[in-house]
Amino acid sequence: MNRKKKRQRMQPEKKTVILISVGVALAILIIIAAVLLMKNRSGTDRYEEYYSAAMEYYIDGDFENAAGSAQKALDEKSTEEAVVLLARSYYQRGDSTSAIYVLENWLKNNSGSQAEALLAEYRDGGDEEELTIGGQKVSEDTETLSLSGVALTSADMDTLSKLVNLTALTLNDCGLSDISAVEPLTKLRSLSLSDNNISDLSPLSGLTELRTLYLSGNPAADLEPLYSLKNLTTLDIRGREILDTELEELEEKLPGCTIFSDEATVAVKDITLGGVEFKSDVTELDLSNKGITDISALADCTALVSLNLSGNEIADISALINMPDLARLDLSGTKVASLSPIMTLTKLQYLNLANSQVTSLAALTGLTELTELKLDGCKVQSLAVLSGLTKLTALSLRDMGLHDSDLAALEPLTALKTLDLTGNLDLSGAAVDALGEKLPSCSITASEEIYGIKLGDAEFDAGDTFVDASGKNVVSLESLTRFTSLQTLLLNDNRGIQLSGLGAVTSLTALELKNCALDDIGELRTLTALTNLALDGNGITDISALSGMTKMGELHLSDNAALRDISALSGMTELWYLSLDGTSVKDISALSGLTKLETLDLSDTSVTDFSPLYGLTYLRTLDIRGCGISAMELRLLQEALPGCAVYS
Repeated sequence: MNRKKKRQRMQPEKKTVILISVGVALAILIIIAAVLLMKNRSGTDRYEEYYSAAMEYYIDGDFENAAGSAQKALDEKSTEEAVVLLARSYYQRGDSTSAIYVLENWLKNNSGSQAEALLAEYRDGGDEEELTIGGQKVSEDTETLSLSGVALTSADMDTLSKLVNLTALTLNDCGLSDISAVEPLTKLRSLSLSDNNISDLSPLSGLTELRTLYLSGNPAADLEPLYSLKNLTTLDIRGREILDTELEELEEKLPGCTIFSDEATVAVKDITLGGVEFKSDVTELDLSNKGITDISALADCTALVSLNLSGNEIADISALINMPDLARLDLSGTKVASLSPIMTLTKLQYLNLANSQVTSLAALTGLTELTELKLDGCKVQSLAVLSGLTKLTALSLRDMGLHDSDLAALEPLTALKTLDLTGNLDLSGAAVDALGEKLPSCSITASEEIYGIKLGDAEFDAGDTFVDASGKNVVSLESLTRFTSLQTLLLNDNRGIQLSGLGAVTSLTALELKNCALDDIGELRTLTALTNLALDGNGITDISALSGMTKMGELHLSDNAALRDISALSGMTELWYLSLDGTSVKDISALSGLTKLETLDLSDTSVTDFSPLYGLTYLRTLDIRGCGISAMELRLLQEALPGCAVYS
């Protein structure tokens, strides 16, 4: 009883095992079928590859490689065309034994009229009637012929038309214009007619066995006769202008064919941009300062060689991507920040990015034909990319905030003729000079401010506002103009000094020239911004040059022994300090209007009349020692100036 129940329970399990086994078997069969299908398809692709290669080798006269590739094709698929090509390759090598052997071996298991005829021909020794074409003897049954560079007559072409067994024909550069002779050659599989003068292609329309057709360098008028050549795998029509629409139609008619052509010409369009009218085939275009914000209309201008977009509010330059011939491009003064659209413009020779918003130069890496580049005012992160642009002859890097470390990227640019570093005030003169030594053929321009300014034995920076060169044996002041914001200049105790050039430094507010043996100060006439001037201890007799210095507040003229006339001081109404001690001044009437005077030194002068001072109520210190003033005069002076300390 128990045994029976057990058998009943086992039966469903057995069915399950059987079903699983069947399923696995079906899956394996499906996989095997798929593998075989893929293998078959892969084998077909390899066959075509090997056969095409063998045919090309055969046409080129390379029978060794032709035989090798034909054998590989035959191994992939045992076709008549493959064995015939293999036999012909052997025969052309002079190995008729191998040619006969492969044909006999193939015909044991296959049949084919072409193979049988060829075997019979080879067994008979290949005796055929010979013809002459272009000076070359050929068999009437020949299947390949190459006559490149041979001028063919009409008689030659008539003879050619009889070679109906031709499968490969090369007639490059034969001066042909009429190819009607090839019309009967319907067995042709490869035809090369490059570099002739053929315009009419209609004789080719019936050559439907063609696989490869080379027509480069011909002025073919109409490509429609090629539409019927459905077996074509390769077509070369380079050297003939072709419209994009024409190429698209040809590709549609020959979907399995690889077509080699020149860049398709886009139909010419009328374009208006920034108020300027032009054609889409324009080669040079100046659109500078036209208020343009969008240049997408330029996408059709693929023939442009020179383009100026400077001064426009443009940021997106993606329309430039398809301009392969562009050699000159000006984007200065634009809002362009990204240069990625110009990465492929490898023919660029001139590029102006001055005062744009570019911060990265990475996109310039491949633009190795550049000879001139302008980056003025650009705040770029690094100049490293420039080191690879070795054809640069002119480079402008003005006002870029460069530092000495940035110059290392320029050292490989040995072709440079001009380099402008003006306005980069953080550079040092030493670093620029060092770069000049590494680029001996380059003329480098930099701001004078980065170089030290020599004044006698001392050296100063161009940006200094305070300069003390006292006692430094200063003679020439011509270099003073290099100071950019000089305000205070001390030149005391330089007895051989020449003042020429000092008058140009009109920014000066304080100047000292004590004890310099000066007798002429005419050079100072233009320094009208001076508020403090010290000329003590010189031999000055004429101070008329000071008359225009109405801002003067402190003036030292002590110990100019021959100085008498001070009338030039009458207009210095802001003067609060004046020293005239040790001079020959006698008449001080010019001081009567200088009501802001607080300190006045007239000691050891020839002054006897002090009445011009009675109205100077702001005076707090007056030194008149050595003037021989009487007691009465002193009392009158003190009464007039009760708040002033008078030293007598």
